[in-house]
Amino acid sequence: MELWLKILYQSIGIVALIICVLSFQIKKNKIFLILQCLSCFLFAVQFFIGKAWAAFIMNSICIMRSLVFAYSKKLKYRITFGIILSLLLIGAGLISIFYFKEIWWIACLCSFASVVGTISIISNNEKIIRYFQLGIVSPCWIINNIFYFSIGGIVGESFNMISALIALIRW
Repeated sequence: MELWLKILYQSIGIVALIICVLSFQIKKNKIFLILQCLSCFLFAVQFFIGKAWAAFIMNSICIMRSLVFAYSKKLKYRITFGIILSLLLIGAGLISIFYFKEIWWIACLCSFASVVGTISIISNNEKIIRYFQLGIVSPCWIINNIFYFSIGGIVGESFNMISALIALIRW
C-alpha cells in the first residue's frame, strides 16, 4: 500500500475511534447508536481501503444494526431484526471467505463478534452487553485490528473493554 493510502487508512480509523469514544459520553441510547453508526461507517471505509473484507462487510452491516436498534423499541421487532442481521453477518463471513478470499479465521472471528454483539444488543440489558463486549466482542475485533494494523481499531476496542470493565465494577 502506498504511503498516502496508509496515512488515509490510519486517519479514517482514528476519526472513527474519536466518534466511538465520544458516543460513550451520550446518555440517550438513540444518539449513542447513531454515533456508533457513523463510527461503523468510517471503520467500514477504513477496512475497504485496507482490503480487510470481513471487517468491511461486518461494519457495513453493523451500520444497519445501529440504525435498526436506534429506532426500534419493541422487543419482538428487535428479535426479528436481530435474527435477520445475524443471518446476514454469518452470510457475510462466508462471502468474505469464499468470494473475497479472506483468511478464514479472521472472517470467523469478525462474524462471531458481530453476531454476539447483535444478540447482546437485543437484550437491551447494559450488564449483558458489557459482559459480551468485554469477553467476546472486543477481543475478537482486537485480533482483526492487530492483523490489519488499524491503530484506531486497536485503541477503540481497548477503550471498549476498559469502559465495559469499569461499568461492571461500578455495578
